[in-house]
Amino acid sequence: MSSVPLPVPSTFRADFPEFANTTTYPDSLINFWLGIGVLRLTAKWGTLLNQGLELFTAHFISISAMNQLSVAAGGIPGMQRGVISSEQAEISVSYDTAAAIVKDAGHWNLTVYGTYFLELANLVGMGPIQVSPSWWQNNGVQVNALGWPWFPF
Repeated sequence: MSSVPLPVPSTFRADFPEFANTTTYPDSLINFWLGIGVLRLTAKWGTLLNQGLELFTAHFISISAMNQLSVAAGGIPGMQRGVISSEQAEISVSYDTAAAIVKDAGHWNLTVYGTYFLELANLVGMGPIQVSPSWWQNNGVQVNALGWPWFPF
């Protein structure tokens, strides 16, 4: 992991002042999602670990706030809903979300923090990777699907 201390609610709020309201965003909620993030994000994140943890947390506490608003309006928390288009009389409201949606990103598209998190996750994930588990012999040398030599230890 990183030698930098992991974020706590106070550092999270300093980096994301939009979550300053401790009633809507209590420390316990922030700590809960920071804790889940620590379990989900690996050392591969290196020096970007804290930024990833905070974006991960911001995404999920934003969804929590949406659930709280749903309950306040008499709705049921946690109900899945997508983009809504609405018409009433001669007024029509619709949103073009194509520019803000990451293809195949699922729930991460529900908040800007989720899309930021994915962008950062893609940066973290860059670099050499094993594309295929296929191995075969090439002139007596075992190679992977990319043709790179593989030497078992």
